Amino acid sequence: TLVSCGHRRIGFAGGKKSTYLYRELLAGFKGALAEDDILPDAELSFELDQSLPEEQNVEKVCSKLADLKKSGHAAFFTGRDRYAKIIYKACKKLGLKINEDVSIISYDNITWKDGEKNHLTTIQQPVFQIGNMAFMALCQAVEGNMPVRSESLTGVLVERGSIKKIKPMA
Repeated sequence: TLVSCGHRRIGFAGGKKSTYLYRELLAGFKGALAEDDILPDAELSFELDQSLPEEQNVEKVCSKLADLKKSGHAAFFTGRDRYAKIIYKACKKLGLKINEDVSIISYDNITWKDGEKNHLTTIQQPVFQIGNMAFMALCQAVEGNMPVRSESLTGVLVERGSIKKIKPMA
C-alpha cells in the first residue's frame, strides 16, 4: 500500500528484533519491498521496547525524525498499532503531521484503542479466526484425530487516512 502510494523511503518500527514474531514481520516486510527493488530505510527503522516507559520510546523516535522536515516525507510500517501510537506522539512533539509529513500503516487494529480516532490505516489481524482455528485444533488434538495441516489467514486493510499519496522522486 505504501509503495503503491508512491513511497520509496519506508522504515519499520517494531518490538525487539530478537523475538520470533518481529524477525518474521521484518523478513516479510523486507521481502515485500524487495519485489519493488526497495530496501527498508535503515535511518527510519528501529525497535521499540514495550518494557520501557512510553516516553523513552517516543524520544528514540524523535531522534530519528528530527531532520525529517529537511529531508522530505517518510513512511513507516509498524508491527503493531501500539508502535504507531509512539510514532504519532513523536510526530506531535516535533510538529510533524501524520499524512502530511509522515505516512503510517500498521498491523493489528487491536493494540491502540484510539487508532481509529487518529485515522490510523492498519491491517486488521483476524483474531476471531485465529482463536476459532486454535480452539478447533485443540479439540481435534484432545479427540486424538489431529491432522497435520497449515492454513493461511489474511488480514483486511482498514484505510483511515494516515497514508499520503506522493509523487515519487526520480
